[in-house]
Amino acid sequence: MIIDDFSTTAYSPSGNQPPQINNITQTPTNGNVTSSDAVSVSADVTDSDSNVANVELHWGTSTGNLSNTIVMSLSSSDTYLTDTDIPAQADGTTVYYEIEAMDNAVEISTSSEQSYLVEDPFN
Repeated sequence: MIIDDFSTTAYSPSGNQPPQINNITQTPTNGNVTSSDAVSVSADVTDSDSNVANVELHWGTSTGNLSNTIVMSLSSSDTYLTDTDIPAQADGTTVYYEIEAMDNAVEISTSSEQSYLVEDPFN
């Protein structure tokens, strides 16, 4: 067997790629949240081959049960910020949240679950 004309081309995955969610930040930071604090969350959301269509934060007070939704809006460059804060919670409560981003081609990404503990200082 003789191979006379052989060429290769670089393979790239076909189809749309989902958005990327990075640099998740909460204010106040974990370890500094008291029962009088509402918490805002921001994240960088990018998409290399489509436009980001929707970003939401899902939160709750038990892991895996994030039934509350807060819309996130573009605040600067690629950074999205919660439109409203996660409301203040009672001392000793752990709050869990994740960010979900969807692009115009309906590809969805979900961040890993994050959490913080509400702790009031001793008087």
